[in-house]
Amino acid sequence: MFSKKTNALSLILALLMLVSVLPNRSLTAQAKDKELTMYVDDTATIYADVGFDYVYGSAFWSSNSPAVRITSRYETHCDIRADEITDGMTAIITCQYKVEMTSGWKKTELFNCYVTVVGRDPTDITITPEREKTNPGINVGLSVSVEPLNAERNITWDVYKHATSDIASSDDIVVLDRGSGFLLSQRYVIKPKKIGAYDIVATTANGLTAKCQITVVKPDVRLTKTKYVYNGNVKKPGIEYVKMYDGSVVDKSEYTVKYSKGRKAVGRHTVTVSFDNKYAGHPYYWGNITKSFIIVPKGTKITKVTKKKKGFIVKWKKRKTQTTGYQIAYSRNKKFKKGTVKAIKVSNKKTSKKISKLKSKKKYYVKIRTYKKVKGKYYYSSWSKVKTVKTK
Repeated sequence: MFSKKTNALSLILALLMLVSVLPNRSLTAQAKDKELTMYVDDTATIYADVGFDYVYGSAFWSSNSPAVRITSRYETHCDIRADEITDGMTAIITCQYKVEMTSGWKKTELFNCYVTVVGRDPTDITITPEREKTNPGINVGLSVSVEPLNAERNITWDVYKHATSDIASSDDIVVLDRGSGFLLSQRYVIKPKKIGAYDIVATTANGLTAKCQITVVKPDVRLTKTKYVYNGNVKKPGIEYVKMYDGSVVDKSEYTVKYSKGRKAVGRHTVTVSFDNKYAGHPYYWGNITKSFIIVPKGTKITKVTKKKKGFIVKWKKRKTQTTGYQIAYSRNKKFKKGTVKAIKVSNKKTSKKISKLKSKKKYYVKIRTYKKVKGKYYYSSWSKVKTVKTK
């Protein structure tokens, strides 16, 4: 507040705003509504200059944004500091100036200075996490760190199928939050929908990139048993556990279990674990996971091995049900070392087999197992006990 002797020639109000940026930055405004661009952490001084005599005058300074903070207020000027990037918006510094003349005439003027705060060019960008493993339907949040601290933080996000330039579609990954603003532009939230591997790439305005590889897997389902021996009864393995990607165990109330029909005969059978979304805030993958178990034929045993000249005859116990044939293996190596074993298949109609064209007076080890062929695939029993024979 201040006063001076009234001058009759100064009844016409003239209020000018002078803006200067310190250091290494200056802007002179000859009228209101001037614009100013600053970097984060820059400071500036804005002046209000009254070019006439008055009895009373006062300036009221204000900022409409936390991005630009007024650090000091005076009757003729104010000091400001750029604290945050305005992210496409502008901060308005307003001077409301009031004057009163000796004649009683009063006048109030509003002057605005529009300030845009930008970041400096980034020198480095990192993404957190760099690798992530998850399940379909689980939200994944990513964030980036940009250097220096006052750097421009506007980030462009892209989602690719791993190790390719193919853009992932919304059928692969749903983007929940791309972020906006000075702080939120660093965050990216997605929900994977399909099994697979994806690269999430963050790019700065000046072209620096950082990448996170996301691997989307099904929850881990383990059966209590995955192999049975045929005995004519229905097989029904239980669920040992269902685990999410982080190792947490899913409660049994969160899923249902369905078994394939039959499950008596030799072959492959299935167990389907189904998740549903009946609970509010359900965090789990909604869908089906199918696991399988096998039933193998019952084994047999060697009843007799008779030596012959440069060979032998092997006899075994017949298996009438769920058996396509038998496989006989023999070797001169007691442990049936790889590369030393000879194996042959015979029909299930037979109970003996002559093996010939062997070396004379040599010791051989013999074993047998049953098998059944189902839809082109062989299912084997366990091997019988090993018998020995020495050829003539």
